[in-house]
Amino acid sequence: MAKKKLKKKTATKPSSKSGINQFADPVLDSARDIWRAGLGALAMAQKESGKVMEQGTALFDKLVAEGARLEEEGRKATDDSVARVRKGAAGVRDDIESRLGAARKQAEDRWDKLESVFEQRVARAMAGLGVPSADDLNRLSAQVERLGRQVAELAEQRQAAAKAAAKPAAKAVAKKSGDAVYHLVPSDDGWAVRAEGSKSDLSVHGTKREGLEAARGVAQAHEPSRLVVHKTDGTIQTSYHYGDD
Repeated sequence: MAKKKLKKKTATKPSSKSGINQFADPVLDSARDIWRAGLGALAMAQKESGKVMEQGTALFDKLVAEGARLEEEGRKATDDSVARVRKGAAGVRDDIESRLGAARKQAEDRWDKLESVFEQRVARAMAGLGVPSADDLNRLSAQVERLGRQVAELAEQRQAAAKAAAKPAAKAVAKKSGDAVYHLVPSDDGWAVRAEGSKSDLSVHGTKREGLEAARGVAQAHEPSRLVVHKTDGTIQTSYHYGDD
């Protein structure tokens, strides 16, 4: 059919003006369609771009919200992790301190035991060598102190008794005779030979026998005389008379 039309067109020889219009109309129509298509595309592009922008804004907001949620979850997870780490660190520190305390206590106990064992061994060794221990020395010191007090008390009692007994005895002997009177009395350093009425001793001796011999010699050198011998408590034991029988 197209060939027939083409044959007709070639058969009929149109005019030059109608030929130009025949070629121009399709071109104009095509150009008009292209222009319309461009306008449609532009309008559609504008419309779609608005939708894309709206979708992009919504997507951006959605992404922001999702990021905020993830950030909050991450912060919470981080805080939980830090809390767990801190709690674990505190537990580890407490455990370490507890173990250190137990180790310190164990070391102190062992050191105390070692000191006790060492002291016991040293004490046994010293006891084997005949060296008194600290307790023995303390007890001995207490006993010495107690004995010292007792000796001092006894010495004071002896001196008081000797003075109380010597004065009446001397007076009694002197009243019986006018002889010189000498006394052998106990003293702090032993036995003293003392003349009646004198505050000083003629001689002092370590034993009563030595004192008695010295007192007899003094009394015999000063005849007529008397020698009064006292006991350790100061009372009169006996008396001797020399040169006037």
